[in-house]
Amino acid sequence: MGTILGESETTFGILYGNTTVGTRDNNVTFGLGYGFAGGEWASSPMINIDGMFRLGSRGYFITENYYVNTGGTGAAVISLGGRWIIKKAALDFGLFLPVADTETFIALPWLGFTIPFGNTN
Repeated sequence: MGTILGESETTFGILYGNTTVGTRDNNVTFGLGYGFAGGEWASSPMINIDGMFRLGSRGYFITENYYVNTGGTGAAVISLGGRWIIKKAALDFGLFLPVADTETFIALPWLGFTIPFGNTN
């Protein structure tokens, strides 16, 4: 949830739920949510499907995908990437690929690093 300070009727956000099936090493997550902005709720839900699949002792294939219907026009974002385990930390990398009705190909890179806090046993 967020807002723009100093402006009226600018609150926005999403109310959603997720469920994951599978094991710690191979799983798929399904999500469904409704967004809101300016005091109005979306008329159709956002759909989210994610997956993580172990490829070896230190590597995973990961994907995170979204579909939103915006007033009769659908928009999707697909991501393909990997996770490399470095001791107890993880390095995530890949590409976000917006899907649209254009002839232009766009791929946005991402890079993330996760460091655990506390007891990681």
